[in-house]
Amino acid sequence: MGEEKVTALLEGVEPYFVTDDGSIAVYLADSTELVPKLPPRSVHFIFTDPPYGINFHDGDLATVKVVFEKTGDRCRDPRPIANDDPEDGLRLADFTFREAKRILVRGGAVATCAPGGGDRCDFVLGEWHRICVQYLDAINVVVWDKGPIGLGWHYRRSWEGIIVAKRRGEPLNWYDETDTIENIIRPGQYGISRITPSPDEHLTEKPWQLAAHFLRLHTKPGDVVLDPFCGSGSTLLAAFYGRRRAIGIEIDPRWAKRTADRLALAQNQPRVPFEERPRPSTQAPLFSAQPGPTPPPIK
Repeated sequence: MGEEKVTALLEGVEPYFVTDDGSIAVYLADSTELVPKLPPRSVHFIFTDPPYGINFHDGDLATVKVVFEKTGDRCRDPRPIANDDPEDGLRLADFTFREAKRILVRGGAVATCAPGGGDRCDFVLGEWHRICVQYLDAINVVVWDKGPIGLGWHYRRSWEGIIVAKRRGEPLNWYDETDTIENIIRPGQYGISRITPSPDEHLTEKPWQLAAHFLRLHTKPGDVVLDPFCGSGSTLLAAFYGRRRAIGIEIDPRWAKRTADRLALAQNQPRVPFEERPRPSTQAPLFSAQPGPTPPPIK
């Protein structure tokens, strides 16, 4: 790709895995210890899915055997996520936005997945947004409508929020020219579909196409992408397919290995086409030269 290998940004730190072309690096580490070693103004975009601080998969409907009857996994045990208690959730949100302020280049942005819906989730989105605006300019909260039917109790969780923010008082890198990008991602749009994790997949795995959507909008090939909580590597796959450089950090050896395995497989196969521009929405333009139909009179 002609750019410097991404490992140069963390010189002296041994990566867990690096793609053959040096564009993607995985680190098995605590991100709160590693990210501060990145140089200021060195990252173009952050896409990440931190632990929400809701003790997910520990007493939630996700642990009830009926959910997994179709897979035959009828005696599934809870598999809590590391650093997922409420105090850690707020601490890691603060860390993410604070470090974003330091390491983002001019025009760079951060997109952080956040809980949407549910008695243990709604307050987290609000708290994270409050933390975000202490350090950055919040651009929007994008709603990912995952379609029916989500986990949880009573009002089942079927959407997630994604907080998008940039450095305060600076411009925003934006590469869309269609004027059709909404703040809702609808089911199946841009090839994004819900993942129901199998027993060997990460509990909150996101489709790589979700990260790819934001990479198309805010980055160009060769830019540096960071995911400090990379799980099983969907952000890094999106960066690889889109010919971006990327650093992923994961604290759990199991998921760091899965990320490395997925990247090793991807680099030995033809790359999945990565559109540099999103497909236009089917929604009509906001302003049109042709008048619309006359509404019926109010009676």
